[in-house]
Parts: sequence; structure tokens; C-alpha cells
Amino acid sequence: MRFLFCRFVFSFLLLVSVSCKNTNKSFETIIPDTDRVDIFMLDSALNEALNSFPDSVSGDSLWLELLYPANDIQLLWTFSDTAALKIDTLLSFVQNSAVHGVLPEEFFADSIQYWLNRFRAGKLSYAGIAKLELSASTAYIKYCRMLAFGFVDAKAVFPGNYIIRKGVDTVFIENCVLNQKSKLNHVLDSLQPTHIDYVALQNERAKLLSMQDVLFDSIPLLNNNRTIKLNENDSVIPLIIRRLLLSGELTSETAGDVNRTLFDENLLIALDKFRYKTGLLLDTEIGNNTIRALNVSFAAFIDHIDVNLERMRWKTEKPLGSKHIRVNVADMTLRAFRNDTMTLKMNVVVGKAPLNKTPLLQSSIYELVLNPTWTVPNSIIVKEISRLQARDTSYLRRHNMRVYYKSVEQNPDTIKWARITKKYQPYVIVQDSGSFNALGRVKFNFSNRFSVYLHDTNSRGAFYRHNRALSHGCVRVAMPYELAFFCLPEFDLKNKKLFEKRQELEDKIRYSTGLTIRTKAGKLALETDSASMRIDKLRVNPQVPLSIEYFTCLRNEKNEVVFRNDIYGFDKPILHKLRIRAVN
Repeated sequence: MRFLFCRFVFSFLLLVSVSCKNTNKSFETIIPDTDRVDIFMLDSALNEALNSFPDSVSGDSLWLELLYPANDIQLLWTFSDTAALKIDTLLSFVQNSAVHGVLPEEFFADSIQYWLNRFRAGKLSYAGIAKLELSASTAYIKYCRMLAFGFVDAKAVFPGNYIIRKGVDTVFIENCVLNQKSKLNHVLDSLQPTHIDYVALQNERAKLLSMQDVLFDSIPLLNNNRTIKLNENDSVIPLIIRRLLLSGELTSETAGDVNRTLFDENLLIALDKFRYKTGLLLDTEIGNNTIRALNVSFAAFIDHIDVNLERMRWKTEKPLGSKHIRVNVADMTLRAFRNDTMTLKMNVVVGKAPLNKTPLLQSSIYELVLNPTWTVPNSIIVKEISRLQARDTSYLRRHNMRVYYKSVEQNPDTIKWARITKKYQPYVIVQDSGSFNALGRVKFNFSNRFSVYLHDTNSRGAFYRHNRALSHGCVRVAMPYELAFFCLPEFDLKNKKLFEKRQELEDKIRYSTGLTIRTKAGKLALETDSASMRIDKLRVNPQVPLSIEYFTCLRNEKNEVVFRNDIYGFDKPILHKLRIRAVN
């Protein structure tokens, strides 16, 4: 790409006046007089510098023509009354970019500072000035883009992500150009994310940063899968106490004798704080999983935060709206919101890695299906049900499943299940509705290309497990009725008619799924016209936006920053992109 500097009225005059003296790249050695700048030489230097820019910045450098428009030779960071203030302002921001989890090296901070010092000392040639200009401009665009849309391309590093994201466009860059000329400090300051979740992670990062160089003794793992039980003594206890003192779960008042070997109640309380914060199972014992987590460096926790700061900067194409549902796959929880206030939270079961990961997407719930049947996915028939039926010919009947071939029901005993393969599987298996159904009593439909949905379940024990990544990809919800009622249209308590209609809908859902009707109006309707109380489906109008996302570090309801396991391994590629200059 070539800059379009000074191409029109005065281009020919400049060429004549400078004659041939500026050929042979003399701009590489000549230092300009600040009172008389050779525009042709500077133009040549800028073109040369741009052509030598590394491929890693080519995406951002494509926007530079908007900063340096044709027939406007005005420089942005040098040779102007406000240039000194502007470039110092830019440097102050990019040199502090680590608070967003992105290294200042990504914005050429050291190079800009080096060229700037030489420029101010009168030791910078035209070629050096060109490098300073282009480096500063590219850093400015890159920094603005990072804050507004994220530093890393989500599609390139986030497999399983099908959420449509906003990206940088001409309008955004034009606004950046305009603001660079008039109010640079304001635009850089206004782009700083201010959401409470983002700021909470930044504050936690600052706390960990102050401790990242603190060394602590590694805690030895226990032999033969042994655990330390409450009120037992062990030689690793003093090391555990010192580690928890560093991160604050223990204080000087609660720690007691730091050299003791007894696993007491105070240490258990502190350990459970640490285990909750780091996504471990709360327990009355100390095992190797806890010890491994205690041995993780503070720098690794900072990396964890940086990855999720980046995720928070990725903006969705479609806003969720004031009423919406968010499923965090890594946290294995569902939260429902009204006007940014969480009104419902529950455990969920998500897809099991590596083959059945729950897809990350954004959609809207448009329908509730009561007492759903379950059409078994083909992959489950091939890998599981055919084998189970081959071993136990009563399996399908015991689970109320029917087999169909070309829409005609078949006797499962006549089918040679051992012959079922991925290439040969002609049958459709449907499980009848009822309390035994794998989808439970309520299914929540939303548009997506993966045939996944939210649903109730007949196996509720999984909600009490620590690891709830167990499903074939759909999301099982622990509180289906509460979620169904949340999806119903909003109402004003002052509007008696709408309030009663809402109660009627709730009663219809209860009655249709075998629960007791609660209101007098519902009981009366049941006595007079019971058929009207039974429904199979309910359209959700207006539809309720749903986001299935993935955050391994988040702010909880107690305003605490907590860490969760990267169950799908999605963090590493993002971190690699954030740190790529550090490893090159």
C-alpha cells in the first residue's frame, strides 16, 4: 500500500524544486531543519517505512490512509503545536496497557519512546520521523480497536464460538481520526471499559500483580492418593498455611501458629475460601487437587484474568436487552437478568468434552414444550443405545423408547442391534413423554443449527456434582419451572387483569406437567373446563434473548472474583495470542 501524500496541486512543483537531490534514499541520513521540512523527502520516507512494516501490523496499517488523507500533508505526532502533548498522551496510555491484559510491546511503546527521544534531541532523520509517525498512528488505531472490540480475533482463537461479534469498521476509524485531531485524551479515556465485571477483574489483577514476584515453597504432593483429614497432622500443613497467608484466605489473626502441623477448623475455612475461588470441590480433606492449585503461581492467575478481560471486550452483534438469560459453560451455571439485576441463578449440566461440547451461541427462547418426547440423536443411537440394547433386550422398553423405520413403528426384538454402525443406522428412536423422559417435563426451544436446547431432566443428581460437564451438548437446567415462569411475559402488579393472566399461565404449566394448581382462579377453571388448562406448547412472546458463553474468570454475586476450570481448553489459544510478542 502506498500513501497518497501531496499528490495534486503542488506535487509537480515539489518534484521540480527538489530535482534529483533526494533520490538514492538520502532521507535515511538527512536530519530535517524544524523550520524547513522537505515534504517530498518526508513523503518518500513515509512510503519506505510503510513498505517495511511487519506483516503483524498490516491489518491495522490498512486504516492509515484515513489518518493521512490525500492532499493533506499535516503530520499527527511531529512538527505541530499540539504534537508533543498528543504523543505523550498516547504513550501514557499504551505503556499502561497491561491493566487490560495486553503487553505494551504490542503497541511498539519502547520503539515509539526511542524515536521520540531522538526526535526531541534533534537526532532523527526523515526516515526516523517516518517510523515515529507510522508507529504512533498504528499504535493509536490498534489501542482503540483493542479497547472497543478486543485485541484478538475471536473466530481465530475460540473454537466452538458461534456468537457473531462486532468488529472495527470505517466509521469507528473515522471517529478515531476526528478525535485524534481535537480531543485525543478524551477518546482514549472514554474507550476504557467501565463495566463492573471488567473493573472487578482489573482490581484483582492489580492485587495479584503486587504478589507475582513473591516466592513460596512448593507444597509436595501426597503419596498413593492419600488425603489429609480434618484434625490430622501432616508436615505439609505449615507450607499450606504460609501460602494462604500470602493470598489472604488466612490472616495473622486466623492463622494461629504458622509452624503447626494440625489441620484444624480455621485452616479448613480458609482452604474452602481458596477452593471456592479457584473452582475446586469444597471438602473436609486436603488432596492433591487442592495442593496442585495452591502451587499455581500468581502470574498464572494473572494470565487467567487477562484471557477473560479479552473475552469481555468482544462485543456481540446483537445486544441481549434488558431481560435475558446467560449460561456460562465454564462455570456450569445459568443466570437470568432483568434490567442488569440477576433474578434467577441455578446449576446446569453442560456438554462433556471433547466430543460433546456445548456450542457457544446467541439466540432467543421462542417456545416452551411441556412433557416433551425425546428423539434420540443418531450419534447416541450408534455409540450408546444400540450397544446397550444388544446387551439387554429390555433396555428400550424399560426406558419407554419406541423404534421407527420410515415412520412405521418396529419391534426392537427383530432388529440386529450389533450391526448398527455410523454408516448403517436407518432407525429413529423416540422416548415417550413423562417423568422418566430424559428431557424431563419442560423443554426450552431456541433457534440454532446444532439441535441443542435447554431442558429439564429425569436425572437430578447431576446438579449436585462438582463437575457437571456430562451431557451430549444440550444444557440441563436445575430449576425448569422457575425458568419457564421467567420466560413468561412481564406484568405490572397494579394491572389486575394482566396479573391474573400471568397466574393462569403458571397454573396451566403446573397442571399440564403434573403439579398442583395454586390459585383460586385456576382451581375454578379446572372444575369448569379442565381441557382448557392442559397445554402442550407455549409460545414465548416476546422472545427471551439467550447467550451461551464461556468465562473462566468472573465476578460472583458477592462481588468476589472467582476462577473456574477451563473444561474445554479454550483459554490457551487466546493467551498465546495475547503473549505472542513475548515468545517471539
